[in-house]
Amino acid sequence: MPSPRLPKELLTEIFTLLSPNIDALEHHFGRSTLFECSLVSRDWHTAALPLIWSYLRIDCYNLSSKRTFERLASSMTGAPQILARGIGLVANIELIVPPIGVEPNLSELLPSIVQTLQLFSRDQLRRIDISYMHHRNNTFFSALLSTLFPLICGLQHLEIYGISSIPTNRQDFPASFDRIFSLEKVENFSLSSLNTIPPEYLLGCLRTRGPQLRRLNITNCQSLLCESILRAVTDHCPNLTTLELRLHRSHVNPSLRQDITENTLCRLIDLCPRLKELRLFNIYAVSNIFLAHCAGRAHCMRALYIHDFLFRTTGEGVVDLSAWEGIRELVITHHENAWNDVKMDARFVWEVERQTHGLTVCQLGRDCVSRMSLGE
Repeated sequence: MPSPRLPKELLTEIFTLLSPNIDALEHHFGRSTLFECSLVSRDWHTAALPLIWSYLRIDCYNLSSKRTFERLASSMTGAPQILARGIGLVANIELIVPPIGVEPNLSELLPSIVQTLQLFSRDQLRRIDISYMHHRNNTFFSALLSTLFPLICGLQHLEIYGISSIPTNRQDFPASFDRIFSLEKVENFSLSSLNTIPPEYLLGCLRTRGPQLRRLNITNCQSLLCESILRAVTDHCPNLTTLELRLHRSHVNPSLRQDITENTLCRLIDLCPRLKELRLFNIYAVSNIFLAHCAGRAHCMRALYIHDFLFRTTGEGVVDLSAWEGIRELVITHHENAWNDVKMDARFVWEVERQTHGLTVCQLGRDCVSRMSLGE
């Protein structure tokens, strides 16, 4: 008697639990559990293949990848190979560009990578994470960008990180780098460690495509953590649901003054009414006045994280928390070590306990309120 067949939807749900954070090539070469499942039967193969090929990592560090990329490219015109069967399913790619000098024969790798990128159909890719590790390797990176641009018209999520903080002017960035900010369908934008990128690159994007933006993350980009950028967010991004502004103290450049104002932070709450998640780390303008404004007006807020090393957010005078009826996560810290953190204003802590009832995560200075952490 044949074994009963499981519905594809159920198989997909099961296989999702077996899908670690590795790319398609690692699944194949490492013969992951998910890959082995794909060999059991036609039904299992059909359910597993989209998960195996959901993400492809193109690591330009490794010249040994040259043969793999060449096989991928040639398989589309020659005999079919297993590495190319799922290429049409790839929606997310990670592109890692090495520092200059790490790979002396980088030019040998470029043609095969370009050929691999050209396998993707127009509008196929939905997410790209780019790690660009050194500003002097511009020729290689520019060539990759030129190949990518025609393929990413439908891109929804773009993350760029790891650019060296050495550049001092826009000429240090690759040719056409500003075109990244002209993509029309990007909803989720994350920028990390682009320390001296010209603010006008992002300003143009916010002013023309702000209404479609849903998530924005700016981490350790001191030149972008400024008043003009935040004003553009408040004025042109009414549908924003998630915003993270983060600056690690080790990335602070004393010559770049952070000029974000308390008033603009308050306008952010008023003009971005759909904001559900807000994370502010070492943003100097954060204060008790902003905290009070947020607690009284941010009705959609579900998660608020503040790290304030200037000790300006203690909760003093913040008593109206009527807008936080749906908040789930509230974390306000001032020190990397919770044991060394300050004690928050007692009245504010009491009001948080009294007026909020759905919190699942709550840390206020050195205190974690156990009743709220249990969601009681």
